[in-house]
Amino acid sequence: DINRVSEGARLQLRAPNPAPWSGKESGSVKVVVQVPAGVLVDIEAMYFDVVATGPFRGVLIPASLGRLEIADVEGRVELATANRKITLKNVTGDVSAQTSNSSLTASNIVSPKGQAVFRNDGGEIRIDGFTGEISARNDFGRIEIAHFTPTGRRNVIRGQSAPIVLDLAELGSSQLVVSNRLEDIDITVPSAMSGVLTLAVDQGGRIEVSSLKFQTDLVQRDRLGIVVGDGDGFISGSISGRGNVYIRGRDQGEN
Repeated sequence: DINRVSEGARLQLRAPNPAPWSGKESGSVKVVVQVPAGVLVDIEAMYFDVVATGPFRGVLIPASLGRLEIADVEGRVELATANRKITLKNVTGDVSAQTSNSSLTASNIVSPKGQAVFRNDGGEIRIDGFTGEISARNDFGRIEIAHFTPTGRRNVIRGQSAPIVLDLAELGSSQLVVSNRLEDIDITVPSAMSGVLTLAVDQGGRIEVSSLKFQTDLVQRDRLGIVVGDGDGFISGSISGRGNVYIRGRDQGEN
C-alpha cells in the first residue's frame, strides 16, 4: 500500500501473519523502489538489507539488523544496525553510523556543520576521505582514516585493543584528540603543518616522531610535547596500557 501523509508518502509492504507458507514453500523478498531525486527516505525494515543510491536529501534507518549500503546523499544520514556491514559513499551532511562485529567503511564524507559520529564494537572502521568534525569510537577493532581533514575543535577518536592509523591531509587550526588502549597510534601529517602536539604513553611504551622539524616543549620518559611551525593546530595522542605513539611527517606530493 502507498498512502499520502503530511510528510510525503508512506509505502507499506505486508504479508499475512501468521504466514501461510513454511518449509519448501518459504522464500525471500526483493523489493526495488524508485523515488524522485532529492527526497528524504525513512526506512523501517528491521530484517532486510538496504542498498540505497541517491541523490537523496537524507537517509534514515535508525534500527536495523540488515546490511546497509548508502551512497550519494546531501543531508542527514542516520544508520544503526548490528552484526552487519555498513558502507557509506559520497555523503555531505550530518552523519551517524553504528554497527557491531562487522566492518564500517566510508568514503568521500563531508560534515560541514555538525560532528559526524561513527561507532563500532568488534569490527573495523575504515574511512577514505573525510572533511569536518568527527567522533569515532571502536572497541576491539581497527580505526583507519585516510585523506583526513579535521576541522573545528571537536575531533575525538577513541580505540581499544586495535591500532589507530590516521593520515591527515592538513590540520590547519583544528584540534584532534586520539586515545587508545593496548595498541598503537600511528599518525601521518604534512611535514609543513603547524601545530602543538602532546603525546603520552604508559609504562613500557615509546614515542617516535620522524620527518618533522619541531621544537620540544616537554620531554619526559613517557611524555613528549612539541611545537611544529607556529603551533596553529593541536593534536593529543595518548596510550593507556601497552602501545606506542608514532608521528610521521609526509613531504608535499607524497600520498
